[in-house]
Amino acid sequence: MTQNPRHVVIADEEHALPYSKGLMASSIMATGLAPARAFHVAERIEERLHQGGMAEITRAALSELARQVLVEEVPGTVDGSGDSLGCVVLFGEGAGVTPEAPGGCSPAELGGGP
Repeated sequence: MTQNPRHVVIADEEHALPYSKGLMASSIMATGLAPARAFHVAERIEERLHQGGMAEITRAALSELARQVLVEEVPGTVDGSGDSLGCVVLFGEGAGVTPEAPGGCSPAELGGGP
C-alpha cells in the first residue's frame, strides 16, 4: 500500500510551495463563489491530488484540475472552451463570473447572459 505524500508541492521554474486549500478557496471565492462552496471545491481538488499519488504538480496542471473539479462540483458551471482549458462560467442564480482577460470568455460569448 502506497502512502500519499503529506504535502503536494506546486512546482514551477523558480519556486515550489505546498498546495493550500485556503489559498485555493480564496482564489475561487474571487470568482464569486460562496466561501463554503469554494472551500468544498478546494477540498475536492486536494483529494484528487492525493488520489493520484502526486507529490508535485505544475501551476498549469493545477489550474486545469481546478477547472475540471469546478465543472463537476458546482451546478450551473460550464467550461467555456469545451476543452478543459478555457474559463469556467457560472450560469443562472449567482451568475456573474466573467473573466475579462484576453482569451477569456463571458456568458454573452457562450450564448448566455447579457
